[in-house]
Amino acid sequence: MSRSPGTIAEYEQLLAMTDTLLSDPRQFFRSYSAAKIGRMMTAPARRSVPAP
Repeated sequence: MSRSPGTIAEYEQLLAMTDTLLSDPRQFFRSYSAAKIGRMMTAPARRSVPAP
């Protein structure tokens, strides 16, 4: 079994950022700096469904 780099939490952050970018078509066409993507990765994930 091969191991991918990164932790589960990092992959969850990546998925949350992807969800944010795909939530609005305008986001898709923006250009992002590496610093901005880093801030988006470390920001708390926004939930589309309220936490129980």
